[in-house]
Amino acid sequence: MLLDLQTPQGDGRHALRHIRANARLRSIPLVILSTSDNPRDVEDCLALGANAYHTKSVSYPMHLNTVRAIFHYWLQSTTMPLHVS
Repeated sequence: MLLDLQTPQGDGRHALRHIRANARLRSIPLVILSTSDNPRDVEDCLALGANAYHTKSVSYPMHLNTVRAIFHYWLQSTTMPLHVS
């Protein structure tokens, strides 16, 4: 799951807390993709249960490379359980 911290409905940390509090969703890998490179945001999100934190690039080609790397890692380089409980 990709999650942005800046959403029209509010702070993505609220969504992160909600997702990690739900036993059925807790095991789903959750990656933050944000414009913020503030170390406090990174620390907060990882402490709340995010699996990774990536900063969006203002350069479209670099942003695309980041998204491709995220998908490659989570969909091709890792072994995930067949069923989420």
